[in-house]
Amino acid sequence: MPIPLAPIIISALPTLLEMAYSNNARDTKIQEIEAHKHIETIKMELIKLEIEANTYKVQAQKEILQSLIDAATHAFDKKIDSFREAFIHSHALVEEHQKILLEEQQELRNKLFEDMSDSQFLSLNNRLSDVSGTLIDLKKVSSLMTMEFNQRVSDTYMDMDSTKFRLT
Repeated sequence: MPIPLAPIIISALPTLLEMAYSNNARDTKIQEIEAHKHIETIKMELIKLEIEANTYKVQAQKEILQSLIDAATHAFDKKIDSFREAFIHSHALVEEHQKILLEEQQELRNKLFEDMSDSQFLSLNNRLSDVSGTLIDLKKVSSLMTMEFNQRVSDTYMDMDSTKFRLT
């Protein structure tokens, strides 16, 4: 006699359904965990991309700022070069004038020993005195020019150094 399967299947059906439901719930939970891991991985990649984008942005800003600093430094160097050239030219003019006056002074001193009238001697002596005074004044001017130039350059460099920075 055959064993009736229907009552066995009916009695096992709740257990089978429970097992199927349990397997389905477990599979769903595993899928949820995997989906959550995938979402977290995507979030981490997004964060990495944002960091990388910010790094490129900061690097670009740094390069722009460095080029501005380089341009300002170049302009500053040109300014100092202009100051230096003006000083050298002015100082050369003062030295040339001193040289001419020294030659005139020597000629006047040599003429003092020549035979001449009292009025000529007095005129020559006055001119010699004027030339000597002018030479003294030119030496003072030359010294003051040099000191002032050095001070201005020093002050300018100190101002530049206080604001100078390099991006690293």
